[in-house]
Amino acid sequence: MSTPDAAATAAAARDETRATRERFSRLLKQELAIQAAGMSKDEMPSCTTLFDRCIQCFALFPQLNAIYRHGTFSNCEDKLDDWKACLSLRGLDSDEKYRAWIQRRAEMAVRKRMSKQSTEEVWNFRLAADASVVDPDHESEEFPNPPIDASARPRIAQASKANHEVASFGSPTNSRPPSRQERFAGLIRVRFDMPWTI
Repeated sequence: MSTPDAAATAAAARDETRATRERFSRLLKQELAIQAAGMSKDEMPSCTTLFDRCIQCFALFPQLNAIYRHGTFSNCEDKLDDWKACLSLRGLDSDEKYRAWIQRRAEMAVRKRMSKQSTEEVWNFRLAADASVVDPDHESEEFPNPPIDASARPRIAQASKANHEVASFGSPTNSRPPSRQERFAGLIRVRFDMPWTI
């Protein structure tokens, strides 16, 4: 014999489980795309590399670092699990191995995102390009610009032009952002052009 409260509690638990499954599948689709874009088949670590990472985790400095950050020793369980998963995938061909590895990494990322350790408790996960942080004039093979809506382009272009003028030390003719070496050379030039007093 069940009471109305028990039935309501069971229904709420079913709804929560259904919502959790739906959220997991939605996040898994996102993470599969992110993991596949973040790692090519050539960049997939070998079992030897994963074994090295696992053994290095047990070394003195990483353990001291774990004590400093978390207050306890690291059990290196995630690195050991990566190595074991790699060993279990050895019989597959390279395409199947890559897909299984990406699936595993995506599921791990989703579990972390759904846990209380996730930064999404504080920050929202960005699904589209933020027009305020993208420079429309800068384009490279490593970091291609994501598509931006047309209404934000004039505002971004004006802000990036002002940033270029400031970064290039008053030279508005510079059409690209200065490289790290150019910024460093400019700082050295400014520093040594200053009058020295003793």
